[in-house]
Amino acid sequence: MFCCPPRFGLPASDQESSLSIDNTGRIARARRLGAVACLVLVVCVLTSGCDQGGSSKLPSGPKPPLGGGTPLTSKKLSGVTLEAIREPLRWRFGASTVGIDFDDKPIPGDLVETLTGSVSPAEKIEASWRYDELSGELHLSEIQVDGRSMPEDPLAREVVMPIRSAGKIRVDLGIRQYNMSYDRSPDP
Repeated sequence: MFCCPPRFGLPASDQESSLSIDNTGRIARARRLGAVACLVLVVCVLTSGCDQGGSSKLPSGPKPPLGGGTPLTSKKLSGVTLEAIREPLRWRFGASTVGIDFDDKPIPGDLVETLTGSVSPAEKIEASWRYDELSGELHLSEIQVDGRSMPEDPLAREVVMPIRSAGKIRVDLGIRQYNMSYDRSPDP
């Protein structure tokens, strides 16, 4: 059948089948190498981009800040209710005061401790608030827990918490993320 010498000591009748196995292996290897070469080419194109030495069509400059560039202001906070995404914890902002509640249950202990320095349970916290737009901090003072001043001198304690926009309708306050709703209700 073939004019080639016997391979691997196989009789001439088995040469054809061994050659087809050998060719199949070579074809499979060639296909794998072709696929790898194609993958390398795609990765190179994707990582280097299509810049042709001219101007890029993508906008240059600084990336927008977290929150999609939506600024948070004192005016935006006034009259807003913030409701935690994973729990019924609410902050109701009036013009100068804020009320914090948790669906008639005790407010989470970590927040009570942050605001009052105490681990005693609390169902409602009220405070005066001020937002520093330059530092992105919420300043709380004259804090009252369940109608009682904390500590004895209500002006002695001021709590500062980081707050920032997390989009058009969300805010990160402390360790929680909140949805914002504008109810424009009077002071809590």
